[in-house]
Amino acid sequence: FNTNGTFTAPKSGRYHFAAAIRVLGTGGLATGYQIRFNTTGGLIVGGQGVPSLGSGYFTATCSAYINMTTADTCTLQIQLSGMAGDTADINGDISVTYFGGTLVC
Repeated sequence: FNTNGTFTAPKSGRYHFAAAIRVLGTGGLATGYQIRFNTTGGLIVGGQGVPSLGSGYFTATCSAYINMTTADTCTLQIQLSGMAGDTADINGDISVTYFGGTLVC
């Protein structure tokens, strides 16, 4: 990973990616979410659902196996729906928000 959160494949192979994102400040307006792995080869949906907002925040998790070649990149995105252009915050504490990739074969 570099400092802006981009994973670059050191060699070709199949990678397992896992992520969790804690989202705050939606004001109970978010009606859905989608987490995507943005790779050199295109967008891959890792997870989607309806947030549980009883406590004012929710944590979205996902994972995916992605074939990559040397120097391909992967970043993580989350999109919220139902908020009419409002914004939300992401909790940056690594115990609740993380993104990682591992070569599996």
